[in-house]
Amino acid sequence: MSLPKVRLKWCKQTSDDCWQLDREQERHITKALRCYEGALLQGLLDDGKLLLRLGRDERGFFVREAGAIEPEPLMPDLTLLLGMLKHEQFDTVLRSSAELGVYELKIILCERSVPRISEEELPKKLGRWRRILDEGAKVAGFSRVTNLSAPTNFRDVKWEDMPQTRFVASISADAAPIFNTLRDITGSVAVAVGPEGDWTDDEMTALTRNSFHPVSLGPGILRASTAAIAACGILRMARSMK
Repeated sequence: MSLPKVRLKWCKQTSDDCWQLDREQERHITKALRCYEGALLQGLLDDGKLLLRLGRDERGFFVREAGAIEPEPLMPDLTLLLGMLKHEQFDTVLRSSAELGVYELKIILCERSVPRISEEELPKKLGRWRRILDEGAKVAGFSRVTNLSAPTNFRDVKWEDMPQTRFVASISADAAPIFNTLRDITGSVAVAVGPEGDWTDDEMTALTRNSFHPVSLGPGILRASTAAIAACGILRMARSMK
């Protein structure tokens, strides 16, 4: 049975082995999950996990270290390049990316990307997106949270910073089925998924010129959010089985 999880960096550390719960997590643990004094919890650190026991004093609820937890297995990094999507689809990809353990999510502003975010809106948007990623990682029990940077215009993408193994989801008839490529995957991987309406011809040309190999995700045309989740899920499962 999975233990309730607490992100310790949001708590106030009061001693080497004790943390005072912040109000939001305290409310979730005690009200929503109905945890009681003495209950065991899982504490998520940036570099690992701890077994915790819930306690209470005059200041409120706290957690104290109660043992170690087996570290999560290290997996090769998976980078998702995603053409900016509309809000509902984008939120879905954020949550799923975190739950699938995507290492880095790069948001690309493409020619066909509909949402446009002003400089004034961006800090608030980034804060919200990172909270979604943090919650998704916590649900999955990952101590590491998906890295997210500000959206980048397609023309400004730094291709040299990408993993050497690169794929782009494509509906082209000559795209290789993604399952045919899995046996050749080693190390870190990048996968690119376009916005609603897909990449333009010029964008696809730029991707292939920068060593992104077109792959098919199966018959039928998927929504952009579905394609992103499917591609990451397939690649993550393939890497975990090696």
